[in-house]
Amino acid sequence: MKSSFVILALVLCLVEPRLSAQESPAKPGPEIKKLSLFVGSWKLNEVDEASPFGPAGAATFDTEIQFVHNGLFVEERGTGRLAGQPNSYTIVYHYDSEAHTYRSFFYDSNGSAMHAEGTLEGNTWRSHWSQIVHGKSYKFKSSSIFSSDGKTFTYVWSYSEDGATWKPWIQGKAVKVR
Repeated sequence: MKSSFVILALVLCLVEPRLSAQESPAKPGPEIKKLSLFVGSWKLNEVDEASPFGPAGAATFDTEIQFVHNGLFVEERGTGRLAGQPNSYTIVYHYDSEAHTYRSFFYDSNGSAMHAEGTLEGNTWRSHWSQIVHGKSYKFKSSSIFSSDGKTFTYVWSYSEDGATWKPWIQGKAVKVR
C-alpha cells in the first residue's frame, strides 16, 4: 500500500505542474490572419530555368491552402508534375511574434526540406532562405504578388551563390479555382 501511495505521489508531482501551466487555448493574432490571402484552392503553372537544382522545364501543381490548428498555422499541400515527374509538397507557415517575422517549413517528395523567413506587405509576400544543395551553399529569395481581387498571383524565385548576384530560377502564375 505504501509503494502505491509513493507512486501516486510521484505521478501527481509530475502531472500537476503541467496542469497548472496550461492556459486558455492560444488564439490567432492579426499577423497570421493576414495569410487568409493565401487560403483556397489554386492551380499553379510555372517555368523553371535550368539551374544546379534541375533542368529547365514546365511544372504544374494543384494546391490547397488552409488554416490549421485553431488558425495558428497555414498549411499548403500541392501535387503535380515537376520536370515531367510526379511531385508533391507541403509548406507550413506561422508567425513568430517574438522575432516579428513569418516562418515556414517546406518539404517535398524529392526529399527537399528547408526553413524560410518571410514578410507580407500589402499584397506582396517575400521570403528568403539558405540551403546546401549538392554540397554547395546557396541563398534563395522569392516574391509573390497577389492581384487586387485576390484571384491570381505571380511568383518569382531566384538564387545566388554569393548573396550579391541573383539568377532567375522559377517564374509562375497561380489562379484561384475555389
